[in-house]
Amino acid sequence: MKPNKLTSVLIFMLVFVGGSIVVWNNTPLLRGRDAAASRALTGAEAASATVTTQMGRGLAPDFTLSSLQGEEIRLSEMRGQVVLVNFWATWCPPCRFEMPAMQEVYETYRKRGFVILAVNFKEDEAQVRSFVDEFRLTFPVLLDKSGNVAAQYRVVGLPSSYFVDAKGRVQAVRVGAMDKEYMETQVRRLLK
Repeated sequence: MKPNKLTSVLIFMLVFVGGSIVVWNNTPLLRGRDAAASRALTGAEAASATVTTQMGRGLAPDFTLSSLQGEEIRLSEMRGQVVLVNFWATWCPPCRFEMPAMQEVYETYRKRGFVILAVNFKEDEAQVRSFVDEFRLTFPVLLDKSGNVAAQYRVVGLPSSYFVDAKGRVQAVRVGAMDKEYMETQVRRLLK
């Protein structure tokens, strides 16, 4: 390729990519949502850039939320069990990807003291119920209608998963979709 053509192609690519980023950041979809939702949207798009952090310091932030069945569920009442707190949304492709594996892991380990609290991020109850029925989920699905619990956990992308040990301490955090192998590794480690 001639130097002038190469330069033109490079300039075009920079303008196109730079323009796409500006357009994405200024879309009404993002402007119309609060900061937590905006972070969640951009995080969902970047789910392939999965981050895993080992924490192990302090107790998981406590919360009480209503389940789809109308029960009030409080995290601190789960002490003595290993808990996966998973923040998700029906519109999130990586969330849809990991749900079948979450159901399998739940069925395998629930009798050994493992619980999943799937915290839906600010969606309509009917929409959430339809999703739960579609995937035949049997673990508790909680409704974070205000987004306050997600903010308390400083959720930066969906899905976000927090593995809490039997003493109530966050032991691992994962932003992005999890596969069955990753989930089982974390659950087995915490059930020991």
